Amino acid sequence: MAIVPPALVMLFGFTLLHTGTADALPERCICNVPTPWSDAKEGLSIIVMNHQRPHNLHKSLPAMAKYDNVDEIVVVHSQLSTMFNTSYPKVKYVDMRIMNQELGAAKRTHVVTGHKNVLFLDDDVQPTEAYIDKLLEAQRNGHPDGFYGHEPRICNQRAGYSYPQTAIGKSPYLAKVINAILTPILLTSAHYLSLYKVHFHHYRQKLHQTGGNGEDLCMNHFLVQYLGIQPTYVPAQKEDIIRLDSGHGYSGKSGHHTTRIGVCRWLGSVKLWD
Repeated sequence: MAIVPPALVMLFGFTLLHTGTADALPERCICNVPTPWSDAKEGLSIIVMNHQRPHNLHKSLPAMAKYDNVDEIVVVHSQLSTMFNTSYPKVKYVDMRIMNQELGAAKRTHVVTGHKNVLFLDDDVQPTEAYIDKLLEAQRNGHPDGFYGHEPRICNQRAGYSYPQTAIGKSPYLAKVINAILTPILLTSAHYLSLYKVHFHHYRQKLHQTGGNGEDLCMNHFLVQYLGIQPTYVPAQKEDIIRLDSGHGYSGKSGHHTTRIGVCRWLGSVKLWD
């Protein structure tokens, strides 16, 4: 059985629990792992980043708190200058400034939530309640630990990092080769996150080097290469997503795309498991 240091228990609230039935996971899966989902309830938790656009959250939080399909919203703070603790229904706040210094956006996967379904959001988008229903329906019809979202990518050693979204309608085959769904809107499970955290050390150094850029690509790599689950593209119409201020984000930084190409080529070249 894996031994969990007391510090980790205190930091992440982990408990030891068998991760599931043997036929649901690869043979190489560690089955006695620290998991934050042991006490998770049915329902949906949203994890949303707060870095440099808190004004967006003051618009989206009160709106999403009214959604019937949302049970909890966890706001992840990354710097003192933009922190706030305004009281909104269903909303909790987590101060992750220290981890932000090392991992940037990759810290989001270390948040412990109270529900079995987890929806990652960036702070410049607000999905409608109807689109969240679409994601949950896709999850019910697919793998419970899969990835579901509206921004697909192809990430590999040869192509690097490519955008198939606009071509999927013309070539349905592309939907079958997508191996990444990005985190602006990404639905998965607390169970997936419990497994990913155990193996996060494989990605930690690379994500430290990139300042967290590519954390979603690493998450997808683990999903596909370790768990053997293909991410699912769930198309969104214009009315499905409310677009908020997108300034001062990761994508606007110099070298953002080049860094992601590098991460994809690294992921395509390394062997992380026997």
